[in-house]
Amino acid sequence: MKKNLAQYYCEYCKKDVPWHIHPVNHKKHLMLAALTLGMWLPIWFTLAVVKVRHCDLCDKPINEENEE
Repeated sequence: MKKNLAQYYCEYCKKDVPWHIHPVNHKKHLMLAALTLGMWLPIWFTLAVVKVRHCDLCDKPINEENEE
């Protein structure tokens, strides 16, 4: 996992924090897509494309509207 030097404001920690992006577990999503006969594919695609920043301190999502 690559660390970023940029910091964003975390509403839970109430300060600027370093952040990371959780990797997508493609094996798990392939299994879910097979078990649901492809109905899981749109969810898998969305998770793979949309990258959500998570706080390094509390691991909660960082709201991107608060970018400074």
